[in-house]
Amino acid sequence: MGKAKEETKAVAIEPQLIRKITGKTVMTGVDIPIDKAQPLYTVLGVIKSYDTGDGEYGSWIKFKGDFVATRISDGAVFRAPACMLQKPLDDVLANQFDKAIQDAGEEAKGVSIEMAVEIGVEPADTPTKYQWTMVSLIPLAANNALDALAERVQARRLESK
Repeated sequence: MGKAKEETKAVAIEPQLIRKITGKTVMTGVDIPIDKAQPLYTVLGVIKSYDTGDGEYGSWIKFKGDFVATRISDGAVFRAPACMLQKPLDDVLANQFDKAIQDAGEEAKGVSIEMAVEIGVEPADTPTKYQWTMVSLIPLAANNALDALAERVQARRLESK
């Protein structure tokens, strides 16, 4: 008789629910040496809209939808209905969102945008001595929930034939 196979299961980390995902909420309490380029956290999300405004530190963009951030150093997970990214990264994402909505035309109502980015830092000749980096992990794509549901139903019908 052989040994029973040992099963390894990934341990799911429950996300900490927070009001909004920002660099500060994800990285608070983590020492970040800025001696080399390094990734800090990933943000996955579905953008349904965004707000803009001006504050004490300049203009801001707050994306609304459903977002999950994972800190790379320890795997801590955060979930929130809003996300604010660093400048100029937020401007790039907002412009891509606007373009996807414009491309959707009359079908834009109910359209959301899926995004996945890796946020990092690298040394720079700036007053802070660093600059933020953003790497897109997937191409931005418009997604209409009703159309996606209809496609899944159609695929299931085809499978059952």
